[in-house]
Amino acid sequence: MGFQKIDGRDCFIFKTKSSELPSTRQPILGEADLLSDQATRPEPEKLLTAAIDTSTLRPVFLDDGETRRSYQMLEAPAGPLTIPPAIETKMREWVQRIEESARQPSPP
Repeated sequence: MGFQKIDGRDCFIFKTKSSELPSTRQPILGEADLLSDQATRPEPEKLLTAAIDTSTLRPVFLDDGETRRSYQMLEAPAGPLTIPPAIETKMREWVQRIEESARQPSPP
């Protein structure tokens, strides 16, 4: 663990080897019978690295040894979200149909 400045942000850096993490791999039904030598072969060692922004505690990137994923946090919308008029109309029609189908018929 350490600190590093990434894109102008102070970040916590976490590094570990893949062998130090618990295995999440689940055997496939019959895999041991079909691929007995491959099923028991250990996966190659990988260095896993993650960066967390110190001020927001949100992820900045994750590198799993094969792929590097970068995260970008966008600002929240300024106002409330609104349903587009066409969808709102369809929703009202749907609610009306549900209400009509739930009505009990009057006795004869």
